[in-house]
Amino acid sequence: MSAPTVELMTEQRALVVGGAAGKIVWLTVAEYKVYEKLSADLGQFVTQAILHAALYGVADPPKSNSLQVIVSRLRKKLADAGAEHKILVVWKVGYRLTTGGEA
Repeated sequence: MSAPTVELMTEQRALVVGGAAGKIVWLTVAEYKVYEKLSADLGQFVTQAILHAALYGVADPPKSNSLQVIVSRLRKKLADAGAEHKILVVWKVGYRLTTGGEA
């Protein structure tokens, strides 16, 4: 069985999981920006600095855990929709979006 497809809908700021008849996952602006950066480099680690720059316009934002919270919410939305995409973390380095059985 293949993993459900995940398609980014840019104008609607949403994901469609499972093809045309699939489930729509609405994203916040921050979740959308993070997913867009991670999916552009699918399978590659994206540093926290790159994600911070996408979110805040600077690579070194004020100290907070906002990026971790955004990623946590995005992970939950992907899991709830049945997507097999996973966001992996390398602590204090960055994140990587994987599909299906990748690890």
